[in-house]
Amino acid sequence: MPVPKKRTSKSKSRRTKMLWKKKAFKKIPKCFSNFYYLMFESK
Repeated sequence: MPVPKKRTSKSKSRRTKMLWKKKAFKKIPKCFSNFYYLMFESK
């Protein structure tokens, strides 16, 4: 029984991590994004 329970928890944590990543990306300030863009342009 503990095997399927572990499986579900793993997928759940993965989903929450993805959501957190999306939220963090949205929260990134504009100045930081601009800096990133400049770095890419310089290359």
